[in-house]
Amino acid sequence: MSPRAWAGLAALCLAGVAKAGCTSDSGDLASTAGAAGAAKAGADGRGGRAGGAGAGAGGKVWGAGGVSGKAGASGGGGCPEITASGVDGFVPVAPCPKNFACGPGCSPIFSVGYRSRNLSKFRVDPGGVVDTAGPTLLYRAAGATETQQVGMPESGSVFLHAALSPSYLVTRHYTKPEPEESSRQNYMHIYDRATGKLAHWWSLPGTEGGPSRVYWGAAATDKYVLLSTGASLLRFDLMTGGAPKVLADSNCYIAQIVNGQYLCADDSSLQFTSVDIETGERTTLAPGPEMQVGGSCAFDGSACAWVDYRDPPGDKSTFDLRMGGEVYRFDLASRKLERLTFDSPATPHTKYSAVVEGDWVVWQQRSAIDTIAGGFTVPSFQRLYRDDRATGTRCWYPLTGVLAGELYQHKLYALWYDPNVAYQDRVVAIDLDSPEIPWECGPAPAPVVVP
Repeated sequence: MSPRAWAGLAALCLAGVAKAGCTSDSGDLASTAGAAGAAKAGADGRGGRAGGAGAGAGGKVWGAGGVSGKAGASGGGGCPEITASGVDGFVPVAPCPKNFACGPGCSPIFSVGYRSRNLSKFRVDPGGVVDTAGPTLLYRAAGATETQQVGMPESGSVFLHAALSPSYLVTRHYTKPEPEESSRQNYMHIYDRATGKLAHWWSLPGTEGGPSRVYWGAAATDKYVLLSTGASLLRFDLMTGGAPKVLADSNCYIAQIVNGQYLCADDSSLQFTSVDIETGERTTLAPGPEMQVGGSCAFDGSACAWVDYRDPPGDKSTFDLRMGGEVYRFDLASRKLERLTFDSPATPHTKYSAVVEGDWVVWQQRSAIDTIAGGFTVPSFQRLYRDDRATGTRCWYPLTGVLAGELYQHKLYALWYDPNVAYQDRVVAIDLDSPEIPWECGPAPAPVVVP
């Protein structure tokens, strides 16, 4: 990961310093109505340009199944260790023996404790949630009551940057050959979503016998897997195998695929962009004069939302130091851009992580009025807002220590951290319809169409 991307991640860790990586420990699984959502959570994660893709690596770049090995231990917080089973496929894991409560309407997704390496790694879709847990993958299907583990990584290996397609779990897989200073071997593993069995694998370009490159922005369909090198978007074809195709210029740390479009806030241009996954055509959705960050798109492809810094004093913000910022909604069918919040310039409040579903837009916000640009830390966002366009109502309630991920069926999938224990986080679902949530509501300002 580039120094800039690590800086973005570190700012979202509890103390604002990544150190050896933020850690995670989840408690007992409470009942939820089903895991779902889209592919984004955690840091904006801006990365620098890392050079060309170097796609034509040749040699052993692709294979079908058959990888085996042992996994190192993972666990924490008094929970049982997560260890490899030696079985090619899903294995249920014993839940933590303790209860865990994360607030009104909130319940944890995974039933086990694990150490997190990256705040931007869990992925959600209508069928379930996947997360990387060091040397293993954790998966919970929609409606399931237990956590499943993919238990086939090699000793000393690490999984990062998972993605979901309708049929597959996709992840980057590092191994660490001796000596420790040697280049990590960098692979992509594709697991069958129904069974957890390894279906395909790639050796990523530039990693066999040479320096390891960094890859992020993972997103997948049942036909393609896409990864960004920090400069170019690579498309791997699950049907044909072979070396990847350089599809377009792209530097997206977190991305999703909706209706055949690879969508994200590009970390180089700081504009919300789409890339057609068949043709490679790249489009800026609504070109603006300033940053467009902290956003995502609805699963049904109806709209995207982000925090836009064109309105003073947001126009004086940098990626690392921000003040103000307003929530914008972009209709993908009509190409209409609307401004939804109007704090700036008189009473600017820094905002983060706008997510959208149907008539709802949800975001996080600092409660204090900005007087000076500030960095991002988990405790700095003290309120969760919900804007319902159908009823013209806006509601909020105090919520600290959560980084919103995605919205689906009125559930907010998010990263929650324990304010009393450093470097611990949990993936949770917050039911925004829960009567337990102390919403304060009033009329919402009418949206304004932006030319």
